[in-house]
Amino acid sequence: MSSNSYMNERIKSMSKLSINQLITNVNNGFAEFWNKYNSKNNTPASATKKRRAESIARWKEKRKNPISSATIRYPSRKRASNARARVKGKFVKVRSSPPREKNV
Repeated sequence: MSSNSYMNERIKSMSKLSINQLITNVNNGFAEFWNKYNSKNNTPASATKKRRAESIARWKEKRKNPISSATIRYPSRKRASNARARVKGKFVKVRSSPPREKNV
């Protein structure tokens, strides 16, 4: 059954209901939709706590063992930064001629 014909049947059946029944049907339909597309929220709290505890344990393990050898991702950027002038570790502009004085 296509979704269009299904919706038409639902509308026809809902048009015969009282307003209270209609609201109840809409709420139930929303609950079905919500449960279908957000099923991860329907897990028991104990399972969620267990998953969180496992995630924290993995994070702590990674934090203990940092990667000591940093890999250079972009050698061209490394070459360019090494060629630039620095003062106290910060990049500075290099002037080829001294600054001119303004005539008053």
